[in-house]
Amino acid sequence: MSQTTGLPSAASAQIVCGGILVATAAYAGVGVVLVRMGTIPESGFAGFEEGVPVLLSIILIVAGGSAAAVSFPFRRLMAARALPGGPGLAGRVRIAVMSMALAEMSGVMGLVYCLLTAELGTSLLLWGIGLGAGIFHFPTRSWLEGEAP
Repeated sequence: MSQTTGLPSAASAQIVCGGILVATAAYAGVGVVLVRMGTIPESGFAGFEEGVPVLLSIILIVAGGSAAAVSFPFRRLMAARALPGGPGLAGRVRIAVMSMALAEMSGVMGLVYCLLTAELGTSLLLWGIGLGAGIFHFPTRSWLEGEAP
């Protein structure tokens, strides 16, 4: 039986980050299936009055887009605050997971909007933003091992 050191490896970090991406894609899949199957009422679970979904979509697009946008300078800031020699593998894993979690927030907001309104347009936009930012933040093996900036 092999002993583990408790420290992350590049492969395990990529598996965790892949799970975050799959979760965001799953939000989209669940939302689309629920709407297409008619599980969500036509007016959504919230049954908003006229005009409220438009206001909600604006709020969630701004919030979700902002969360994904903030993940980029956040990643650079976290890397810059690391020790002079670089953040090391554990630090790089932390940076990647936290950046991807920020990006994933727009996917969660897309699912919330889908459940509340049963509309897919805004939800698809939010899911796309989350997946796009998450793919950008996905750590390569060379970045995790400190060979790439």
